[in-house]
Amino acid sequence: MADIDPIPAPTDKELTSLRAFAKETLKSDVHVDILAIDKIFVLEKLKKNKEKIEERFLVTVKEPGRLLLVKSKLVGKSATDNILLITLNEMKFYVHNNEYYCIELEYNDRSKSIILCTKNKPLVQKLQINLLSIAHMLSQCIVFEPQLTAISKEAVLDKIDRAKFQLSNARVLGLAYQIFCIVESVLIDKPLLDLFMDADFHEMNHIFDVYFVLKHYTSIGAKNPKQFKLNLREVLVILHALSMVTSFTHLHLDNIPMTDEIANRLGKLLARNDAITSVALRKTQVNATTFFTFNTMFDREIVKNTKMVKKMKVLEHLTLSHNNLQLIGNEHQKKKKKKKGDEANSPSFFGSLDGNVLAARKLYLSRCNLNQELVSQIVDSGINYAYLEKIDLSFNDFQNNSIVTMKLSQFCRKVQVLQSLLLKDCKLQLTFLQDIIGSKNGYDYREQLQFLDLSGNVMTHYAANAIGTILQNTMCPVFKLDLSNITTMDHAMLESILVAPFRAPFKNIYIDLVFKSVGFDNNEYLKGLSNAIRFAQQQKNDCNGIQCIDLSANNLGSKFDIVCDSYIANFYSLDTLNLDFNFKLNKTKKGFYAPSITSLCNALTKLKKLRTLSLCGDWANNLYLTYDDLLPLLQYIANSENQCNLEALFLQGNRILDDGCKIIANSLKTNKKLKILDIEDNKCSFKGFLSIIKAIVECENSEDIKLCDIPLHSVLDDPNFKSKIKKNREKIEKCITIIQHNRELDQQQQLEQKENDSAMPGVPTMSPRLQHSESNALRDSDDDTENEQKTTGGEGAGGSAPKSPPHRYAAPGKHVANVDRLAFMLKGSAMPKLKSIGPKPGTGTGGGGESKENAEKTPPPPLPPGSSGAAPTGSAGPSMKSAPAKPTKAKLVSSGLDAELTKTTNTNVDNAKSKRKKRTRKKLDV
Repeated sequence: MADIDPIPAPTDKELTSLRAFAKETLKSDVHVDILAIDKIFVLEKLKKNKEKIEERFLVTVKEPGRLLLVKSKLVGKSATDNILLITLNEMKFYVHNNEYYCIELEYNDRSKSIILCTKNKPLVQKLQINLLSIAHMLSQCIVFEPQLTAISKEAVLDKIDRAKFQLSNARVLGLAYQIFCIVESVLIDKPLLDLFMDADFHEMNHIFDVYFVLKHYTSIGAKNPKQFKLNLREVLVILHALSMVTSFTHLHLDNIPMTDEIANRLGKLLARNDAITSVALRKTQVNATTFFTFNTMFDREIVKNTKMVKKMKVLEHLTLSHNNLQLIGNEHQKKKKKKKGDEANSPSFFGSLDGNVLAARKLYLSRCNLNQELVSQIVDSGINYAYLEKIDLSFNDFQNNSIVTMKLSQFCRKVQVLQSLLLKDCKLQLTFLQDIIGSKNGYDYREQLQFLDLSGNVMTHYAANAIGTILQNTMCPVFKLDLSNITTMDHAMLESILVAPFRAPFKNIYIDLVFKSVGFDNNEYLKGLSNAIRFAQQQKNDCNGIQCIDLSANNLGSKFDIVCDSYIANFYSLDTLNLDFNFKLNKTKKGFYAPSITSLCNALTKLKKLRTLSLCGDWANNLYLTYDDLLPLLQYIANSENQCNLEALFLQGNRILDDGCKIIANSLKTNKKLKILDIEDNKCSFKGFLSIIKAIVECENSEDIKLCDIPLHSVLDDPNFKSKIKKNREKIEKCITIIQHNRELDQQQQLEQKENDSAMPGVPTMSPRLQHSESNALRDSDDDTENEQKTTGGEGAGGSAPKSPPHRYAAPGKHVANVDRLAFMLKGSAMPKLKSIGPKPGTGTGGGGESKENAEKTPPPPLPPGSSGAAPTGSAGPSMKSAPAKPTKAKLVSSGLDAELTKTTNTNVDNAKSKRKKRTRKKLDV
């Protein structure tokens, strides 16, 4: 058999022509990467054992994985076969008639086949290596394993360069998206493909929000998100493309209607992709039918996952909030209409969820219109108690249903690792809490239970005693209890809750109690508060106490002086105090609440451990303090007698005006302790802002200023602010340097304290105050609220689409400090220098270009959301770059009709000059 093919290799001219033809033919694929072009024969078997061999060009396309057979004609070229390699079922090698080396490819479910043949053995081996290399690449994007028959291991399989064809997550997602768009006949969106193939998009994010991506990065959505219309077929393509991508751990399908097709694809995705551990399905209209479809497909596919030994998946988060889970589905509703009373065919929502196959550590079911039937399903079969750490049933109005209370009692007896229980505004009697204490499943609430949100429910004596027992015995570093808007609580119940932390010996535990809108202005509650304070004074020498208490929105204004002097001043263990929205505006007397604020200052002097005070107002509802009201506090933070120990003060929403800023500026000069000050929404102008800046700069050498950020951020959003900072550039630069230095020192101190605490056995790894703030941040990022969408990639973050994909997703939970924003604004507002009179173009060295001193400064791009790095403040602005020199050409001077014909028309056709040109042309008949 001859090993040399009579067909010569393609010439350079043919290769160039074929590449252009292939890219034009496959232009709908958007991204085309050609691997090789070869000349081969195609063997076609005809009837009556006849054969036909024709010469073809074989174009092997690496991405998106195609084989293109091209027939060359006298008048051009035509594609005879276009094979998508993911449709390949089998590749077979054999020798035909002892003359041709053949590769037979069966594809499209073996309904079609093609035979490639050549007399050149090295060429046929090269073709096999190319095809199997692409198959190896495609197998990283999709489930793809074609059958191989008679393929040589030594000559072919061992020579595949797998490292060369190894794909990153960006290429996996981009290639998979391309392939499935072709398969599903969905138009490939180039901006979306560019996003998927952006390495920064994968490296900087762990959340994939399908709706947001489609709304802001498709070709239509990027131009105008308001014109965006959701294409469910495109959603299916994306879910299919994510199967092998490991860069994302959170998948958000919020606002996407949950159809049977999407439920099927989601079940396959979660069963196949081990990296995805959190799923959010808010506002998806999921019902019992589609959830059954999802669970059925998941149960079927999880068995095929060879990486999972237990054939079980544990999600970190499963969010079904904002869906009416009582809905069954259109098909079952029709059946129910035909046969009244026949409920056997109607599926229950959680009846299809097997907790031993799919479990969740944190389950969010708020605003799901739950009823007693659904709660029974959740408690009996929908939860794997060995993994459940947090459950949120908030905003489901159970209307004091006793059966739901009974089911929650069963739930409390079954829990094993529960850390957080959220039942906000459920209108339930809380008697079931006593079953948490008496659990016999080995559950120790003292070591594990950290957060109880019981706001908006009905308090009972059993519940109050259970809560008191938990507060007294807890061993968790941080424990938070929210009893906002609680009803039917008398002074005895309140007393048993408040006294409990003081019964426990000192354990360095941070107790956080929230009593928002409870009605502490009632004498009944003041009686319970008085008894608790009396007991606390007796235990002052050795008790844990309460570290944070929230008494906001309790209408304490009329009794505030009594509350401060008799009660608040005696909570000696307080670290954080929240008194927001307690003062209704009084216009009858100027400074009406000044005596009350004076009483607060006296209480602050006694509270040596207090570090954070919040006294925010609500201007829209007339719940705020004026400058005259707050004047005693603004003067008190001057700390002239070293009495103020506050490190954080929040006063936003009041009306201190620019006069208050001046008092604060004077107080900051001698404070030496305040690190965080928030006076936002206080009707302060740039004048007040500048007075604080000047005070900080004046203390540059004394190091008395400890502020770690600038107090006002709305001033930075003023469109006229950039023009104002130019006049005070030097002072602002010094202020930025001081604050950034303070922030670095504060971070170092926190790090050192954390290391010191970790070295002490039995003590938390950081101070209680810092540990409390960190724990709250973690909880807030997990809680199922509207803000979660803003912090984890949901719709509405920032209000508009970002300029580049990494900017939208970069560090979603990070907050940009005001001082960093100011630094970037200062850098971007540098005024351009005036051009000096220098040599004319063409007369100096270097081709007559502008010198660096003459070049104008260009502002840098805006600070991307999520960045925390500070802009350099040592220089006045960004480095200046000289524009490249442009060669000048001699101009030919024309006159008369020639001059009018050679004139270039101005692009602005509406100005006077353009109109004169038009009139001239009309007169000359041009």
